[in-house]
Amino acid sequence: MQRSGSVRKRALNAGDNTEKPKEIPEDVRDVPVVKKKKTWADFSTRLLAAAVMIGAVIATVWTGHIAVSTLVVFLECIIYSEVVNLGYLEAQERGMPWFKRITWGFFASTQYFVYGKSVLGHFEAQGRK
Repeated sequence: MQRSGSVRKRALNAGDNTEKPKEIPEDVRDVPVVKKKKTWADFSTRLLAAAVMIGAVIATVWTGHIAVSTLVVFLECIIYSEVVNLGYLEAQERGMPWFKRITWGFFASTQYFVYGKSVLGHFEAQGRK
C-alpha cells in the first residue's frame, strides 16, 4: 500500500474534516513574501564593494593630509545626513518648519568651530592667507 502524503491530507481526502483551517488575519494577508536571494552573489558584491572602499581609503591616505581631512569631512556629512533623515519624518508629523535647514545650519557652525582654527592655521603656515 502506497502512502499518499501526510495523515492530515489523507483525512481531508476521506471526507473527515475535523480540523478547521486557521484564518489568516487581515493585516498579514497583504504582506509580500520575501524570497531568499543567492547568498554567494550577495557575498561577492559586498566583497567587491569592500575592496573598492579599502582601495579608496588607501589612495586617500597616500595623497596626504588635505585629502584625509577632506575624506573625514565628507564622511561626517554623509553620516549626519543619515541622522537628519531619520528624524525628518517625525519632524514632518509634528509640523516643524525648516527642520533640515536648521539642523544643517547647526552642523555647518559646528564644523566651523571644530575645524576653523586648524584649517586657517594650516593656510597661514603656508603663506596663503
